Amino acid sequence: RSRLVEELADLERSKEELSSIAGLYPESMLASLQDNPQRAAQLLESARAALETAGAHIDTDATRAASALDTAQRALTMANAQTDAIFSAKTDLDEFRKRLTVSIGSVSAALSDIKQHDSSDAFSPHLDEAEAAITRGQRALVSDEDPLGALENLRDVELRMDAILAPLMTQK
Repeated sequence: RSRLVEELADLERSKEELSSIAGLYPESMLASLQDNPQRAAQLLESARAALETAGAHIDTDATRAASALDTAQRALTMANAQTDAIFSAKTDLDEFRKRLTVSIGSVSAALSDIKQHDSSDAFSPHLDEAEAAITRGQRALVSDEDPLGALENLRDVELRMDAILAPLMTQK
C-alpha cells in the first residue's frame, strides 16, 4: 500500500515533468510518452483493486491473497516503468542522437553475429524485427520522429538479440 502511495505521487510528478519537457521539445519527439500517464494511472488502479482483493482474502484464502498481491506488484512495477520513461526523457532527448547511434550499432552487430552463427531461418522473425528497429532508429536520427520510441524499441530488440546470441556463441 505504501508503494502504491509512492507510485501515485510519482504519477503526479511525471505529469508535471511531461508538461515541462513538452515546452522544450516538439510533440513529434515526445510521441511515445503521451499515453504514459494514462497507462500508469490504469495500472495503479489495477494495483489498488488487487490490494483490496488481497486484503479481503488474507484471512480466508491465502492463495488468492498471494495471487492478488503478485498482481498488485506487477502492476506497480509496470506503472513505475511508465513514469520512469518520462523522468528519463529529458536526458534521453538531450543525448538521443548518440544513444540511437550506439543502439543501432549494437543491434546491427548482434544481427550480423546471429547471421554468422546460424544459417537456418529459425530466427528469421527476430532478425526482421531487428532490421525494422534499425530502420526506425535511422529514421528517427534523420527526422527527429519519436526518437524515444525508436530508442526503447532498439533497447528491447537488443535484449532479445542478446538472448538469442548467447547460446549460439557457446555452441561454436
